[in-house]
Amino acid sequence: MRISLPLALAATFALVACSDNPVDPTRAPLSPKLSQSVTGQLTLGDRTVFRPLSLSSGRLVGGMFTSNAENSAGTEKFSQPDIHYWGGSLILSQRLAAIYYSKTTIFPNGPRPGTAGSGSSDQSLVGYFLNHIGGSSYWNINTTYYQQLGKDKQFVNNTMDYTSFWAANKNAPKSGDVVTGNDMVNLIEAGFAAGTLTYDPSTLYMIFTGPGVNLGGGFDPNHLQYCAFHSAYIRNNGQIVQVTAVTGNVVSISPALYAAYTHEPIAVPFDMSVVAAGAEDLQVRANNTGYGANFLMDMCAGCWVRGVESNYADGDHVSIQWGYRDEVRDSYFSNAFLHVPGAHDSDIQLALKTSASLIQNNIIERTHESVMLEWGAAGNVIAYNYMMGEFDSEAPNVVIGGIDYHGAHPQFNLLEGNVLTAIYADSV
Repeated sequence: MRISLPLALAATFALVACSDNPVDPTRAPLSPKLSQSVTGQLTLGDRTVFRPLSLSSGRLVGGMFTSNAENSAGTEKFSQPDIHYWGGSLILSQRLAAIYYSKTTIFPNGPRPGTAGSGSSDQSLVGYFLNHIGGSSYWNINTTYYQQLGKDKQFVNNTMDYTSFWAANKNAPKSGDVVTGNDMVNLIEAGFAAGTLTYDPSTLYMIFTGPGVNLGGGFDPNHLQYCAFHSAYIRNNGQIVQVTAVTGNVVSISPALYAAYTHEPIAVPFDMSVVAAGAEDLQVRANNTGYGANFLMDMCAGCWVRGVESNYADGDHVSIQWGYRDEVRDSYFSNAFLHVPGAHDSDIQLALKTSASLIQNNIIERTHESVMLEWGAAGNVIAYNYMMGEFDSEAPNVVIGGIDYHGAHPQFNLLEGNVLTAIYADSV
């Protein structure tokens, strides 16, 4: 089965990866944690930061810091793992687009402000590095990283194509300015709209600024929090469909799009992790050890939870992310160790463009929320469920529970025949 996801977008500002031995992607949550909404229909993910060498015990030698004898070079411990796995397919053939964000030329022989061009025409030292890192022994480190599809291991290639640059100078920052995460997302979006950048799912978009500019708020010279970071953002508004046929440049899908997208949509094909798998006739009870969901369906198509009893969830009772035609029905969900807002809401969650899915004939009681639709969940049916007794342990006088529209742009979802406390959209 081939699945197409319109309007999914990732932008990475800095990337570091190294490993000594062949490794499978680290088993982390399959979807990046979304931390904040950007203007419009965009949501920015959490940052992964890369911290400089700790200088608290170092000493100054010839204008450079070096570790002391008690913490010799090479023994500094870092909190982040070598490689972060954000979920989905690996980028096997890396590409990069550089954005020089300044009113003046940042590097000697670098692109002139206001221009755009191919990476090969970038004559700066940074341009030379980006044009020659691919194929080098240093970049070859990445070839130890792979993804497993069936019996096949697909390794990252020793390639890095510096495809293009854009020397953006409109409203560019000056020394002392802070460029927020929202600013960076909107800058990349402006490049797509103007045609100075081209969207490509295998491309990282890397932003450079002039001296004294504080990218993201953590380059403060008085409180340096990182030397680089990367993040990603997605478009919230969209849906998941199945590609039923491809004839020439005509792609047939099912179901049809729920809305006509006035802006140019970005369609990203991807394979579901699981097709037609389910859990039936089980009783599950969490034990307050912080597990994220009693039942997790992440990138599942035609999957189901049916006839189960789920008790005392640590996180969510059921979490469906990037789902397509999934079902949760004829089940009983009760109680939770968590009755406060946060990463989980002890509920049935439909998120990240989960589409055409059915939540029907369930009893949901004494949770924090009952059903939550967020981050672009589209075209789902929530019908004939009985929901009661939700509460917030930190706000006992607040009426909470029922069906909550949370996060940006859930759309075209049908609510029918439910008995519940409330239907509301919160402020997030």
